[in-house]
Amino acid sequence: MGARMARSASPAIPEGAMPDAPPRAGAASSGELLGRLRAALPAPARCAQADAPLPAVSREAEILPNSWLDDLVRQYRPAAQRLRRRRRLYRRASLLAMAVAALASAVFWRDLRASYLAAYPAEPTKREALRACSLENPSFIRFLADERAACYERLSSRLLGAEAAATDDLPR
Repeated sequence: MGARMARSASPAIPEGAMPDAPPRAGAASSGELLGRLRAALPAPARCAQADAPLPAVSREAEILPNSWLDDLVRQYRPAAQRLRRRRRLYRRASLLAMAVAALASAVFWRDLRASYLAAYPAEPTKREALRACSLENPSFIRFLADERAACYERLSSRLLGAEAAATDDLPR
């Protein structure tokens, strides 16, 4: 326990080159070492066309005369143009639909509010009845007045039947 282990430095990294060690007097700076390393290594090989400018990027593909791609490009270019027109049409139609929906909600906000309050009532018995109907019937749509009325009738008969059964069981 009292014995100290000697610190051994690897032969590849001299002790003065350790990053946490203070620089020794007469030691070379990192810039000097980097310069010596660059001078010792050969220059990287360069391609003959390394200085050639890159081709300009264009949106329209150029068809080279007598190229093997000529037929393919001619075949698929009209399809791409139709696709662009279709996307533009869909974008305009969706903007129009959003504008109509915004206008309708601004004009008929009272009706929308009334139908929402009818579909999600504040009365606990009606709220529980609609919840029970939606659990029983997955195709139940609470925004339709006919379905809500049928749900209230169905559950009111059940509740009345359950209350009558409960009163019959009471001791007299």
